[in-house]
Amino acid sequence: MKFRYLAGLLAALAVGPALADATATVEEIYSGYGDNQVLTGHKVTVTITPNAADVGRPGAYYIGVMRNGNDLAFYQNGTWFPPSTDGKSNVYQPAEFFQAVPGGSRSYVVLNNQLICSLVGPGNNAVVYAGYGVLTPQYEYLVQNYHATANPKVPADHIRNTYVRMDMNNSKKYWNVLNWNCPSDNGGGS
Repeated sequence: MKFRYLAGLLAALAVGPALADATATVEEIYSGYGDNQVLTGHKVTVTITPNAADVGRPGAYYIGVMRNGNDLAFYQNGTWFPPSTDGKSNVYQPAEFFQAVPGGSRSYVVLNNQLICSLVGPGNNAVVYAGYGVLTPQYEYLVQNYHATANPKVPADHIRNTYVRMDMNNSKKYWNVLNWNCPSDNGGGS
């Protein structure tokens, strides 16, 4: 009995737990030749990896940028959008929504040949966050049953997004993937 338990534990440790993570890489893009090269942009790639336990569940990946500690924009479909300002909600749209969160890592090129500081302006600090959340069976049940009756005018996808973000926030499945200080003396170009 102890041997089977120990063998199962060792097998689980050998495979290792799949830990969630998010990272960013920055490549500098230059134009010109030799000593006359000038920084013209950055290529920023954000990579998100979910926990193995969350793979296959409905969920979403989120990527956002803050300026000096305040939400500024969220990445979706190749574009940066401001948070909702309808006065009713502060729902951020996901970079991508999944009927089943895929296994492995997924990468997004969030800037391509654009200066990072062009997002936040000169003299500001850019902080990029990335994360993900999933919809638990209990919340999907609420979306399908309770909210369909209690809130028929609110789209089900809006409610799902709210619960998925709640999972991301409550479970701390988000990471600071990039910090960038934008100097005020060079027009924010670096």
